[in-house]
Amino acid sequence: MRFIGKALGASAAALVLTAILPATANAATVQPSCSATGANGSLRVENFHSGVKKINVSMTVYDSLADGKSAKIRLITQPGNGGEGVKYWPYHTNSGGKGTFKTWKTSATENQGFTKIGVMVTRAGGTYCSDWA
Repeated sequence: MRFIGKALGASAAALVLTAILPATANAATVQPSCSATGANGSLRVENFHSGVKKINVSMTVYDSLADGKSAKIRLITQPGNGGEGVKYWPYHTNSGGKGTFKTWKTSATENQGFTKIGVMVTRAGGTYCSDWA
């Protein structure tokens, strides 16, 4: 009888932890990426879940053309809780020329929480691409 009581106690504790930490249990690493003519890039957000209000972002862009144009990358997001539209965060620019990578670490905060995370990559005055995670 004592063994059963301990087993039930452990199960109850696990149930309480599951109820308290659902966002952590559902958190994931997201890595949207895309390629445009002359540039490609990706970003990484760890512990993302719909509704999270602050994210830490690592983004990298690569310049693949010797055309004198910079490769650029930015975060794009959709807000939660009925918020509308897409937010276009500032570009980060790699002006190192063909064959160079540039990486930035930053954060973003949205009072309504985030529902989607995306990336946009472009060349100055050129084509662009985007991808959502």
